[in-house]
Amino acid sequence: MVRLVVFIWLAAAALVGVTGALRQAPMPPPAIAIGLTIVALAVIRLSPAARDAVRQLGPGPLVLFHVVRVAAGAYFLVLGARGVLPREFTTFAGWGDITVGVAAIWVLLRCLPVRTPWQRWA
Repeated sequence: MVRLVVFIWLAAAALVGVTGALRQAPMPPPAIAIGLTIVALAVIRLSPAARDAVRQLGPGPLVLFHVVRVAAGAYFLVLGARGVLPREFTTFAGWGDITVGVAAIWVLLRCLPVRTPWQRWA
């Protein structure tokens, strides 16, 4: 179930990106992202079935999903260097995504599976 939701989420993101739908959005993209995150967290909190599905999946795949951000961040930096996107955006977004992706690798290698209180905290 969770994998299906993640796949649908990625497909929707790709569709929005290809069509340029965010250009006509009534809210700025960060507000949309925050809203979608709140909705996802609310569904997990309020739906026992969703909560059980996430628990069965475990943290590994949810953390591993963020490793792809290394490539996305590098691509942002390339687009900024080419002048396709503003550097004010691509520098922070690119390095931020790279940092999160590398941190996800670290979490996968050092913190999963969770066996100690330190690993749980990390």
